[in-house]
Amino acid sequence: MLDSLATHPQRIVPRIRFGSRKFRSGQGETGHSVTAGVDDASTPEVAVESTSPAPGTETVKAQAMDSKTTTGEKAAKAEPASTPADKKKKSSKKAGKGSAKPKDSTTGPAKQTKTKTADDTSQTKIRRTNTKSKLPARRIKSINKKLAEASELARDPDISRLDSAELQLEALDDLTTREVPGLSYGLERVLFNPGVYQLQDARTRVFNFDPYLSNIMPVSEFDFGALKRFITSSQDESLKSMAHAHGKKYIGSSSSMTGALGQFHFLLSQWRPITTDMLSRGFPDPLKSFTTLQRIPTAIFLRKRDGVYAIDADKEYDTGNILSMLGKSMEKLLTLSKEDYERYRRSNSEQVDEDREAPESYHYSTIGDVVMRSQLDAHDPRLPGTGMFDLKTRAVVSIRMDTDNYRSGMGYQIRERFGNFESFEREYFDMIRS
Repeated sequence: MLDSLATHPQRIVPRIRFGSRKFRSGQGETGHSVTAGVDDASTPEVAVESTSPAPGTETVKAQAMDSKTTTGEKAAKAEPASTPADKKKKSSKKAGKGSAKPKDSTTGPAKQTKTKTADDTSQTKIRRTNTKSKLPARRIKSINKKLAEASELARDPDISRLDSAELQLEALDDLTTREVPGLSYGLERVLFNPGVYQLQDARTRVFNFDPYLSNIMPVSEFDFGALKRFITSSQDESLKSMAHAHGKKYIGSSSSMTGALGQFHFLLSQWRPITTDMLSRGFPDPLKSFTTLQRIPTAIFLRKRDGVYAIDADKEYDTGNILSMLGKSMEKLLTLSKEDYERYRRSNSEQVDEDREAPESYHYSTIGDVVMRSQLDAHDPRLPGTGMFDLKTRAVVSIRMDTDNYRSGMGYQIRERFGNFESFEREYFDMIRS
């Protein structure tokens, strides 16, 4: 992550040491000129020729040659040895102009540089920078300090080591919860055939499911007060009593821990980009990262209740919007019959008083020292395992991008399976990122 040279091998820069002075290609210290050329991205061989003229007028040139060069091809050409008189004339000409960068002569595809003959007594050493660039001293000092702090924490007797191989997820069946509903309107057939199901065929205009699903009840007409109130982990007495019964120290719900667990995923995967192999080659969006909302820092609260620490999510800045409200109402729409769902209309809200007091359907499990609670959305006995599955609803991109002015985006329609917009592919891509 710290080195851009690893992904740009053509940027490899030879480092030259002449005596006690260091030069980089292109510009050296005052009075010196260094030139170097790299012909190919593969590992080059470096040829060096140098002279030892009067101090202040030394010239060093280096050329990086491709290792694939044929045997009969010469890598560099050198001028014949100059007489002392020639050296004196050239030195006097350069005195008024300073240290000028010599011109390179190019012959064929390989770039060649003329150099002066080297003196046998001169000490010339060339080094090429490693693919990993050296860190600044301040950065190295900071890393060493953090490593020292980590070493101190490792020796702290109050901190224990966690081995994932020793952890095992176990289900708890101490509580009898409410029966989990199934899908309505014949929607259960989508569970056994992968792919996109259209409510209405775009060509023939024939409905594949009940036309009642095409008219979503407006949020202004749905009575959200008739729904069960969400109970946080710190307020769930059943969850707390279960932790005491099994000798566990922490309790939490799946929704309160999702944000923190997501940050651990980013850490352990080293911010691995998303996988888009299932998208069409013509999909133009180049983003391969998770959304900003997923990557921002997440805060949780540990609230101690009767010797048990409850994990609650920080919802200080969370406000209700059209997305969360429609998610609650449409979950009822897809799991209830038409008659039962109509009872949640504001004009009929008095008919759901008994349902308001009924408990939610939960599944409890434990791993390590934690007891977790997860809400059960839907169930079908024909599915493998327990038959439980999550039920998620999702607004189109025009509504998600501007929830405050969602009415202006209500004309957006999904018309195609593939494409940048108005397609299922766009919605699927955004869902992968979020």
